[in-house]
Amino acid sequence: MIHGVFPQVPLNAFPKSGKLFVFLDGVVMNWKLFVTTFLTIFLAELGDKTQLATFSFAAGTKYKLTIFFAASCALILTSAIGVLLAGQIQKLVSPKALKVLSGGIFIVIGLWIIIRCNSQ
Repeated sequence: MIHGVFPQVPLNAFPKSGKLFVFLDGVVMNWKLFVTTFLTIFLAELGDKTQLATFSFAAGTKYKLTIFFAASCALILTSAIGVLLAGQIQKLVSPKALKVLSGGIFIVIGLWIIIRCNSQ
């Protein structure tokens, strides 16, 4: 268990509203947040460089399962780094400022892609 990332929460700390679910050894799982995060990342990754790289590796080999596991491990590791870094960065910057900054970065990248596509 990584302390600080998945803190232990007493089983009676939250009401049984259906929004929170006790998961693995007393850790609380917020399913609404899970689904939102999953769908956001899933949709963002469709057609992304990562998926295209995975596609190109898989197209060139008969070892598709190896490519699947390698790509999955890489995505898990990059996600873990993101979660761990967010935990450290939020000690220095407020969560609201991080959301605004992240949103601004996505807007800038989106505009850059649109401008680049229109100039070709």
